[in-house]
Amino acid sequence: MKPLFISLGIIAASLIVISCEGRKEKASQELETSGYQTTPADFLRAAENGDVRALELFIQQDMDLSCKDDNGWTALHLAARGKRQESVALLLDAGMDIESLGPDGTTPLMLAAREGNSSMVRYLLKQGAKAELKDQKNQSALILAVEAGHRACVEEIAPYSRNQLDTALLYAASQGKHQVIETLTSFGASVYVRHEGGMTPLMLAAQKGYADTVASLLESGANRYAVNEHGWTAAQVAAAANQQTIANLLNQDPDAAELTLNEPSEEEGVEWTAPVVAAADMPGTADPGTADPAAVTPPPGATAAGPPSGQATPTRSTSPSPKRLPFISGKTIASQGASPDEVGRDLAMLGYTEKPLPIMVEKTHRGESGGSEAEIRMLYGQHQKIKVREGDTIPATRFKIVHIRRMLSHSKITDGKPTDVSVVEIEDTRTGQRRKMTTRIPATAAEAWAVLRSQSSGQTYAVRAGQHFRTADGQHYTVSDVRPTQIILSRDDTGEATTIPLSE
Repeated sequence: MKPLFISLGIIAASLIVISCEGRKEKASQELETSGYQTTPADFLRAAENGDVRALELFIQQDMDLSCKDDNGWTALHLAARGKRQESVALLLDAGMDIESLGPDGTTPLMLAAREGNSSMVRYLLKQGAKAELKDQKNQSALILAVEAGHRACVEEIAPYSRNQLDTALLYAASQGKHQVIETLTSFGASVYVRHEGGMTPLMLAAQKGYADTVASLLESGANRYAVNEHGWTAAQVAAAANQQTIANLLNQDPDAAELTLNEPSEEEGVEWTAPVVAAADMPGTADPGTADPAAVTPPPGATAAGPPSGQATPTRSTSPSPKRLPFISGKTIASQGASPDEVGRDLAMLGYTEKPLPIMVEKTHRGESGGSEAEIRMLYGQHQKIKVREGDTIPATRFKIVHIRRMLSHSKITDGKPTDVSVVEIEDTRTGQRRKMTTRIPATAAEAWAVLRSQSSGQTYAVRAGQHFRTADGQHYTVSDVRPTQIILSRDDTGEATTIPLSE
C-alpha cells in the first residue's frame, strides 16, 4: 500500500505543478494579448496606468513586487502617484510594503502628499501608512504637503501628525505658505511656538516679506507684540530686513480691545474652540457640558482593520464651534491616581491661550525725588519709551501705575551681575482690574490659561496658575504653572510635581 500512496502523492504534486504552469502560461498569453511582456518594466507600466487585470496577471507570474524603474520608484509609488487606488489596494493585498522606499527614502504617502493627491493620502493613511516617517532629507509627509502648499493634503495628514504641527507651522511661515496656516492652527499648531533666537512664526514670515502669510498668522491669533531674544517685535524684525510695508502693518496702533484688562472670573469660565480633530464614541465621555469631543490624538499604528482596541479612529469636525469651559478651581475631577505621575498620565493639555498687551517694562530706577520710576516701552508705532511714576497714567492707554517694586537678581546666567526683575502693577481705570508686569517681559491682559482634559472621563476644564482641585480619591493638587507647551501640577501634601506636555 505504501508504494501506492507514494505514487498517488507524486501524481498529485505533478498535477499541481502542471496546473500552476498552465495558469502562468495562460496569464502570459493574456498579457501579450493586452500588449504587455512579462518584464518588470511592463509590470510597472501597468501599475502606473491602473491596469488592474494586468497587475493580477503579473502577480500570477510571480513578478518581483519590489522591482523599481530607472528613477527608483516601485509599482506602489507609481500607482499612488497616478491616483490608481484600485491598483494600490491590489498591490497591498499581494504583499507589497506600504512603506516601500523610493528615491531619497520617499514612501508612497510622501509622494502622494507632495503631488497634492489628497484622496490617495487619505486612503494610504487608512491602510496604516505612518505619517511621521521622514525621508533622507528629514522631511515627513506633512512637511512635503506644506512645502507644496497642498492644503487638502495637510488637512488629511494633520490628525496623524500632531507632534509635527508646530514644526510645520514654523516651516510654513518661513516659506510663505499662507494657504496652509489656518489649517495647521485649526488642528492645533501653536502660534506661540518659537524657533532659534526666540523667533515666532509671525517674525519668520515678516522677516521674509510674506504679506499673505503675515495676514493669515494674525487672523489665527499670532501675537504681534511678542519679542525675540533681542527684544525685537515682529515689526522690528521686518524693518531690519527692509520689509517696511509689513513693518508698518505690524506697527499699527492697537485697538481698544487690546488696551483692556479683562481677567475672566472663576464663575464665568472661558470660551474655547477645540481643534478640528474629533474622536468618535470615546469610552467614558462625560455630559456635554464638560466632555470635550475634539481632542483625541489618532492612535499610532492604526490600520485598515481599525485602530487599537478601545481607541477611536480620528475624524474631522466640519465646523467646530466655541464652547464655554469651566475653570478647574475648586472642582473634583474624575481622574484617579495614587501619584502625580499617574494623574499626569490621565490628563492631557489640549491648548494654550494668552492675551497680550502692547506694552513692556523696559527697566526701573530711582527717580530724582527718591521714588521709583519705570521706563515703559510701547510695542508698536515708534516703540516709544516713556518714564512713569506711581500714580501716572501710561499715555495713549487707560492704565494707571499703581505700584513699582524694584528688585535685582544675581545669577550664574548673568555672571553674577545684577539683573532688573522689578514688578510694576497697573490698573485699568475703567474696569478696576489690575495686572503685574515684570521687567523685559511683554505684559498680558489676563492670566494665561490652558485646557486640561481627563482622558478616562472626558471631562474638560480651563486651568490657570494658582488654581486648586481634587482628584476622585481625595488628593489635592495645585496648578503651579501654565506655559505654552506644558502645565505643571503639584500635589499639595507631598509637593511632588508632574508635567503635562501639550498633547501631540
